[in-house]
Amino acid sequence: MNISMLFKNEAHLMRKAVFVLIVALLFIPSAAALDFEEMSFSDGGVIVYARASAEVPWSAPFIENVTFSISVWPSSDGVAWTRISSVLVAVHSAEPDGSSFSLIASDVYDFSTFPEGGDHVNTTVTVTLAGSGIGSQSYFAVSVVGQYGNDTDTISYTASSSENFLGPFSISYSPTSPQFLFGMAVTIVFIMVIVLVMWGTSRISKRPGREALLKE
Repeated sequence: MNISMLFKNEAHLMRKAVFVLIVALLFIPSAAALDFEEMSFSDGGVIVYARASAEVPWSAPFIENVTFSISVWPSSDGVAWTRISSVLVAVHSAEPDGSSFSLIASDVYDFSTFPEGGDHVNTTVTVTLAGSGIGSQSYFAVSVVGQYGNDTDTISYTASSSENFLGPFSISYSPTSPQFLFGMAVTIVFIMVIVLVMWGTSRISKRPGREALLKE
């Protein structure tokens, strides 16, 4: 094989590798606004209703703003006022077997002026969640702290949801992250090796057999 033919074959392999990279990038999903369905949980003597609005999926490392609409209803009778003092939001990723969750990010929103209502209270908060973890099955968890009472009694409450309260949504590595680029490089090298092996096999199969050479 002459030198010019070798360079032509290498250039052909590189074009194939670049094509694979472009196709892979085209299949990376773009983020879009999503309103998660309202869910509820009961804890600490109150019932909490919450829903979230966020642009998903996320790319790690991420810094994302998520808006939550929250309503708190005390379970007790005779409640004259209800307030919220803080809201904690966490993102958990489910382990592959679904038996446990890993914390990826969290943020606490402390109210300077407590939202207050009568027998229940409604509020909307926007939290900023930052992290570098990933998870194909990721969820929001919510904890709410506050008080409720009447003219004679004040009761403090802390209500926390399960780790998989709202979701799921996915978090994957960004196309510009070192992890993604390394994985893409390994994929391209693997494909180039396969193409090279196939090309070599086809060259061998095209060589004339011994009988054909003897006849000549």
